[in-house]
Amino acid sequence: MEIRGERECLDCGEKWSYFETREPACPECGSLRSRAVEDAAEDTAGAVETGDLLTRLGGDFEEALEEAEERCREYTSRAGFVEGGELLAPEPVYVMACEVKHVAAEFAGAREPTDAERGYVVALVEGVETGEPPSPEERPASLDPAHNRAVAETVEEYAKELSSYLRSVGETDGRVEEARDLARRTQATDGDADDAVEGLRLLRDVYEELS
Repeated sequence: MEIRGERECLDCGEKWSYFETREPACPECGSLRSRAVEDAAEDTAGAVETGDLLTRLGGDFEEALEEAEERCREYTSRAGFVEGGELLAPEPVYVMACEVKHVAAEFAGAREPTDAERGYVVALVEGVETGEPPSPEERPASLDPAHNRAVAETVEEYAKELSSYLRSVGETDGRVEEARDLARRTQATDGDADDAVEGLRLLRDVYEELS
């Protein structure tokens, strides 16, 4: 989507930057009536809040995980990797949000999670908000396929925006398509193969060189 970042409130005259507050409401009076004071810049970044779910995961785990999955699905449907016209790195938060969706699918009416799986899910949901992912050692092997599918999803989505960005600056990079191929291998095995992990590394390398 395109958002005009610099806003001026029509009620009180306050000026602020959407890219700083991440809120459409005026920080001074709370009004939603504002006008743009600059040209639009592409913005696909976003945020997700999960803090209130952590206690609930210790009680009604299934219901809380379902709510976490819904929030993460909403987040990944609107979030992206461009902010204020600038390309962003493929941050761990996006991977974790995708992973919450895939982990939720593992338990949807299928089986009861083990204590280790529950502990990992709690750390994962917390990480979506804090930006700190659980360590790979915390992840039970039973959830490796869900993680790999989440990485593959991230690769697919990031590759789309990276390709568009490269075209906008008149460049190409064969590693983008290579990363897509690696993600497809993971998807073809329903997450049993971790090829997408290497694909994400390739995309991060491209980003680092661009920035």
